[in-house]
Amino acid sequence: MQKYELMVMVAPQATEAENKKIISNVEKILKEHKALGIKEDFWGEQELAYKIKKLDRAVYSVFNFEMGA
Repeated sequence: MQKYELMVMVAPQATEAENKKIISNVEKILKEHKALGIKEDFWGEQELAYKIKKLDRAVYSVFNFEMGA
């Protein structure tokens, strides 16, 4: 088993419900691929180091988990 970290960035204009749906979809995908010890750390809205698609802020969530390569 390998340890992984996955950072998910969501556009700041997304509603809280949309953000939760995205996070739950990520968790679902990880579980489907037999990831173990899934831990989500919600960082909230942060400034980006550089613009992505004209956005300078994003809502961050970081996942730590273990799974096969």
